[in-house]
Amino acid sequence: MDFLSEKLASSSLTADDGNMKVQVVTTDADVDAARLVLEGHKLLALDSEGINLGRNGKICLVQLSTPTDCFLFDTHGKDATSAMSIFLKEILEDGAISKVIHDFRLD
Repeated sequence: MDFLSEKLASSSLTADDGNMKVQVVTTDADVDAARLVLEGHKLLALDSEGINLGRNGKICLVQLSTPTDCFLFDTHGKDATSAMSIFLKEILEDGAISKVIHDFRLD
């Protein structure tokens, strides 16, 4: 079990609260499943967390949400050539998809 899955399992966060499905994305198969849900959406909520963010920092978690699904991408330890990094780059650079971000200063 990876770090993020362990933390979620030990927290009070449930995988489905009746309105929002929360899914942890850690593998290529998880990325493929997230792609199927996210493709076609033109509006996504976005959040990220990281360490020493800035020019030399590292993003460890990227959250993308639709009205019904929330995907937590565990990017810690992934390089730029991983399926997850490539997928997130495509989504984040896609000008046809609007991203809603609230107070992104420290993320």
